[in-house]
Amino acid sequence: MSLQKRTIRPLLTWLFIFIAAAHCLLTQTHYFLNADVAFLTQMALFGQNGDLYTQHYEINPPLIVFIYRLFLIPFELGWLAGVASLRVSMVIYLLLVFVGCHYYLAKLNTEKTELWLLAIALSLLFVLPAAFLQREHIIAAAMMLYLCMMLCRLERRQTSIFIRATTATLAALAVCLKPQYGLVLILLELYYLAKERRLALLFRWENILITLIGASYVSYVYFAHPYYFQAVAPLASKTYIAYFEQTTNLLLRTLLLLLLLLLPFRYLKARVQNPRMINGFYLVVFAALGAFLAGRAGFSYHLVLSFTVLSTLVLASLFFALYEFVTRPYWKQAIPCGFFIAVLLFIRHFHFIDVDPVNYPRAVNQLMAQNNELPTAPIEFESYKNIYDAVRQQTSPHSNIYVFGARLFPAHSIAIHLDQKWIGRFPVLWALPETLKEADKQENKQRIEWIAQTVAEDITNGKPEVILVEKSETLLRYPNGFDFIEHFEQNPSFTKAFEPYQQIEIVPSVDSDWVLYKRVTP
Repeated sequence: MSLQKRTIRPLLTWLFIFIAAAHCLLTQTHYFLNADVAFLTQMALFGQNGDLYTQHYEINPPLIVFIYRLFLIPFELGWLAGVASLRVSMVIYLLLVFVGCHYYLAKLNTEKTELWLLAIALSLLFVLPAAFLQREHIIAAAMMLYLCMMLCRLERRQTSIFIRATTATLAALAVCLKPQYGLVLILLELYYLAKERRLALLFRWENILITLIGASYVSYVYFAHPYYFQAVAPLASKTYIAYFEQTTNLLLRTLLLLLLLLLPFRYLKARVQNPRMINGFYLVVFAALGAFLAGRAGFSYHLVLSFTVLSTLVLASLFFALYEFVTRPYWKQAIPCGFFIAVLLFIRHFHFIDVDPVNYPRAVNQLMAQNNELPTAPIEFESYKNIYDAVRQQTSPHSNIYVFGARLFPAHSIAIHLDQKWIGRFPVLWALPETLKEADKQENKQRIEWIAQTVAEDITNGKPEVILVEKSETLLRYPNGFDFIEHFEQNPSFTKAFEPYQQIEIVPSVDSDWVLYKRVTP
């Protein structure tokens, strides 16, 4: 290849990646901030010194809170609003990961390096847009970078110690965020050891670094946030089962993804000279699916890494097919192009990967605004905008808010977009649904009373300006006919705390009604 081609191809590839990253960022301005991200951002913004888990009963350890605090630096410096700061920082993180991936792919001297880089970049930028900034999104980027490093190791390519140290650190942090994703590292390591047939390679400095980071993090949480191990984790082990999905449903989704993954396998195997590269991608996705099954909750964002690898493989297949069609324009070459375009359209329908149109001037204004307000027409969940509007009309920025709901969404998204503070220790009453199944047991009676007392104290101390209550005959995970207010009014402390609140209106949504209460007395 001539020097000119070696220069122009990477430049054009990176130009396209920067355009895609800008489009991703501007598109995000028209989404509700993901509800999990919104609550964890509340922890990052308002968590006080000391044990975070006496302030917030969150089932996940605190690393993600520290990551969001890092992402919020542009907000703390006054450059951007909070939500914009998170999104810009996430895109910068992804771009840095792409730089690392490009470095490793170039070292591999693989065919069409830029096509692989582009496939990885587009997948991470546009996978499941409603889950942007989720822990799994951060993890997926780190794991794709780690895969590229391991591919270089499998091919015995010399790489920078600094870049490998950075890669190993990001992989270690990814496993600290969600330990089940350690399966990715384990499978890749087993594959490497099987190829090299030297067990001593297990004790490489990268693996030692990952182990030290993991051990240090667990020790830090144990000593700095003891309430997590003393109370929150034991409570979750007994009650979070209510959020687990049936095994058959999890397996069906896994089987569907495995079927989709078979489509590009043989095509890529026939076109990539290095089979270890394709094997590595498939090992990552098998590990990702294993992590999904281990998590048991079945939330769509738990599949972000699986979706990322699937999208990367389908996009790479399409790029290879288009390249062959352009260089050898023969009608048979158009068949795989059409096939992989159809596959992409199919997975886009399920939002595995999605590129949305956006009004650029409006999106830029939204990104640079000094507040976190939603646009007039969100891309997704537009039917919940009326709840957001109702709360906005009854509140002022920087006031306190509390919501009784079966899910994190839309409560925390509304709170963060209206610059309000969530005053509950529970992000959602995750310990209650399972406890209510056997409410007559003595242990459960005590837990129900403790939860009610906690809620009453939060409302008494926080004095939220409004309280929003989800109301439906079939609240998700709760017994039929369950009513939050009726349930908690059995506790005298709650009745007293709730006394200053008056019902203002009932706001309908697609799956339930939301009753808005406003504080009318001091």
